[in-house]
Amino acid sequence: MTITDRSNAISARHPVLAVISLLLLCCSTLDATAQDDYERCQTQYGVSGVIEIDELTTIATSGDIEAQYCLGVALHDGKGVERNPTKAIEWYEKAGEKGHYASQYWLCLMYKDGIGAKVSSLEARYWCQRAGNSGNPEGMYAMGLWYLSSVIRDRDVRAYIWFLRAANAGEP
Repeated sequence: MTITDRSNAISARHPVLAVISLLLLCCSTLDATAQDDYERCQTQYGVSGVIEIDELTTIATSGDIEAQYCLGVALHDGKGVERNPTKAIEWYEKAGEKGHYASQYWLCLMYKDGIGAKVSSLEARYWCQRAGNSGNPEGMYAMGLWYLSSVIRDRDVRAYIWFLRAANAGEP
């Protein structure tokens, strides 16, 4: 039996899975890159396009949510500072706890993939759900993926609902 035959057999038995599979193939946008965010941070906190990490750290330490996020992005990607995903998580969490949905989204992905921390499905779900409930289309999509890969009852329906919410919020 070929992969196409298996896919058709599954689609015939599970139409919801067929729809979700189509969404995943056509609309997958979780190519987690923070480049756009870093460029925005450069504009906001940089001088001549260069972020002064010590100054950004001072601003972030004072409680500025956006600075906390930008410091997390710099540490996550190693932009202007040595790459340190564990420290990035610390700064993302500070901003995420205050409702910064992009921080929440990155925490969702980092805990899901074990970047800077041990893989934790519960932490990933917690942050994906916070991002999704904050109105972040990517967070909604990530919640759909979380449900799709889970073993809970009605997972297909729950995944579909999150994918639909993401699409309605603008996730392509």
